Amino acid sequence: MQSSGSPEELDWNVEPTRGWGPIKLGMTQKEVVRILDAEGIAYEIEPEEPLYLPAYDVGATFHFLVQKGKEVLVHINLSVVATVHGESILQESLLNGLTALGVTEYSDTLWSLESIDELDEKRSLPAAVPDTPTDRYLFNKGVLWIRSQGIGMSFLSGGRVYELAIRDPRLVPSQGFGPLLAEHLEAILRLEEEEAERDAKERQGSGRKGSLVAMLGVSLLLIGYFAYLVWSVPQIKQKMLAAPSIEGHVILREPENFPEKFTIEYTANDVVRQVVLARRELVNDLRKDGTIELKCLPESPENAMSLTQVYAYDLGNYVGHFAVLSFLYTIILSWLFRGG
Repeated sequence: MQSSGSPEELDWNVEPTRGWGPIKLGMTQKEVVRILDAEGIAYEIEPEEPLYLPAYDVGATFHFLVQKGKEVLVHINLSVVATVHGESILQESLLNGLTALGVTEYSDTLWSLESIDELDEKRSLPAAVPDTPTDRYLFNKGVLWIRSQGIGMSFLSGGRVYELAIRDPRLVPSQGFGPLLAEHLEAILRLEEEEAERDAKERQGSGRKGSLVAMLGVSLLLIGYFAYLVWSVPQIKQKMLAAPSIEGHVILREPENFPEKFTIEYTANDVVRQVVLARRELVNDLRKDGTIELKCLPESPENAMSLTQVYAYDLGNYVGHFAVLSFLYTIILSWLFRGG
């Protein structure tokens, strides 16, 4: 195996009746391998399939027949890159492919089976082939040949070209299911519409599924947060009660006559700090001399609390959190289901 080349870096054009870029029909296997080596394109030589040379990285396979004692290239399959006169054919509609190939007369076309079995007697054709195949059968199982050009096109279920075959016109099947008809073109339109509807349903289904998964994820986050609070709030309360007491003193009352807010100064971790408390948060704790007992955790000295606050510390302290989270949860659900 050789080092790999990139399909995007290949600018090889399909040449009907001749080959693909520098690789020409009629070349020996050694000549084809020499070109692949020069281009750095990986390939596999399989002892069980000596007449079959795949180059998977560029989506190409080369098929040989033994002629006059030599392995001669007679068929090329392309499934990644296939351009004619610079125009891509793969993943395009049948009509675009025919236009790129310059086909205007459909009498030169022929439907046959999707295989190269006629080139290899060791392979067997499918046993069940309908005498009068349906349009869907032709697009799912068949190859449309442009006989004079030695070009064959295979299709996806939606009528788009997914593989291109290049062959010596003399080896193109002479018998099959007849030429391309107007009804086949009408069938393509139906297939494209069906594929578009199927893709739309799949996108819608995946969108709804994604919305449900996202909703479940958001719900689990909220439940997890609530569970954490239920567990942590009592722990925090016990730690606050066990923390050393700190004495603070009121330095400002607002308003002066009947104060509702008290600015209290205290020292924690050798730093003078301030905390503003409402009347209801210290009404039972404030001494006549304007001092008050405070509690704070060593790791958060800036969050001093009065004893009234500590004893009242419960999930009610997080009502604001729950209100904001509930609001955000409603908005997220609305966005998810509108998008799904």
